[in-house]
Amino acid sequence: MSKSDYLSLLRQYLDTDAFATLCDLVRRRERPPFEYDSTTARIEPALDDIDPENVAAVDLDVVLTACDILNRHADQLDLQSVHTTVCPDSGISEHSFDFTPEDPEYAAFMRLLQPMINAAEIQVATFKQPDLIRLRVHLPYYGEHDYQQKKEQLYFCRDLARRRVKQTPFHGTRV
Repeated sequence: MSKSDYLSLLRQYLDTDAFATLCDLVRRRERPPFEYDSTTARIEPALDDIDPENVAAVDLDVVLTACDILNRHADQLDLQSVHTTVCPDSGISEHSFDFTPEDPEYAAFMRLLQPMINAAEIQVATFKQPDLIRLRVHLPYYGEHDYQQKKEQLYFCRDLARRRVKQTPFHGTRV
């Protein structure tokens, strides 16, 4: 999406005063007050470099309205060409699990991981040696919360596989 594409779309849907406010914001910041968020695949406000006490309610309302307009017309525009933000706390974590070749936990664990593999939430590499099967799980995450959630799910699958093989149920109480 070129600058003129999204500006012409915003000119078309915003009233004259709102569009003038938006253009003034762009001039003051030297870039659009919104950006493409790769984690949500949406245009989001980008006012992180402006002091919240100095942002007028009208400015914020115009930015939010512009984001809504751009997201509604996403099929007409290339949203990723807008200034892209990447989560600063993103990365890939690696976890290793060792099994013996005759260990039934390996097959049970792999069955439990299959939905995560199919959804491309994780990548799994298996290294087989005569006396050891090492499973390396690469866990991409987009922030601390996402990391903790995926890690807990991974280790829950490991624990559930162990319990299923040993036929020991999880014990709990009803609330």
